[in-house]
Amino acid sequence: SIGFERPGFLPSRSISSDSAPPAVGEQVTVYATQRRWRNGRFELSMEPLTEPRQLLQVLSADGQTPYDGVVKAVVDGVAVVDIGFEVEGTLLASDGLEVGQQLTVYVMRRMRRARRIFLSRTPRLCPLLAFDEVVADGQTPYAATVLGGPHGDGFYLVDIGCEDVACLPASDPLVVRSLDGARPPLAAGDLLPAVYVEAKQHFN
Repeated sequence: SIGFERPGFLPSRSISSDSAPPAVGEQVTVYATQRRWRNGRFELSMEPLTEPRQLLQVLSADGQTPYDGVVKAVVDGVAVVDIGFEVEGTLLASDGLEVGQQLTVYVMRRMRRARRIFLSRTPRLCPLLAFDEVVADGQTPYAATVLGGPHGDGFYLVDIGCEDVACLPASDPLVVRSLDGARPPLAAGDLLPAVYVEAKQHFN
């Protein structure tokens, strides 16, 4: 226990091989090195990090800024990569990545509420737009790619080339036509020649 409502956990890898593991009830000094947002648990270490972790808000998710990363785990073809921020990123491990491997990655997507970042080893040809750069006048066209759906009350998630995911609501004529059979159903990977941003908020 570290005095919070949820206990922290101390991985065996964080204990030096020449040190005895702490006993139950023993008081020790630890450092919170990672917060697991999905379950609210803290990963602890007996030694401080060489540099403090950075906040997600300052992460550049333009698809072109390089980050040095270290593979922490590989599960079912997906690598968990530590790039020095408060959350770790996920990377498709199609080329046989190994735990401990160092690599350069680029942030392709940042999901603020879900506290997730998606990485690639290849930079984008064109940088992703920052959230503040998206024009929400309902007239400026953006080419889009459907990421998935329908979700919740029928909305779809779409990529408009922005660091944040866009939402195509169930009331949109394109979605309505796909549901009533007037056009093929929308599916992940579908290209939409033009969509228009009517309002902005940090959906994810």
